[in-house]
Amino acid sequence: MKEKLLELLETKGDLPPLSDILINLEGRINDPESDIEEISSLIQTEPVLSGRLIKLSNSVLFGGGRDEVLDLNSAIMRLGLKMVLDLAYP
Repeated sequence: MKEKLLELLETKGDLPPLSDILINLEGRINDPESDIEEISSLIQTEPVLSGRLIKLSNSVLFGGGRDEVLDLNSAIMRLGLKMVLDLAYP
């Protein structure tokens, strides 16, 4: 993620503003009191991200081919919170 930000600064000279959802997602993921249901509910407001997480969780890289992931909660559990946050950044 850090490399992505540095690359953006070098090529464009300015960082794009973070969406409210991304800011909230990062806060929830870093909050030890948050649970998967809260994080999932927030991600569901972004259909593109939701679909991307489910698709990636079914890839061979993350154990796809065993049990197919059909819901966002399962996708988050399979990918892990750090990966979910990394994938949420544009």
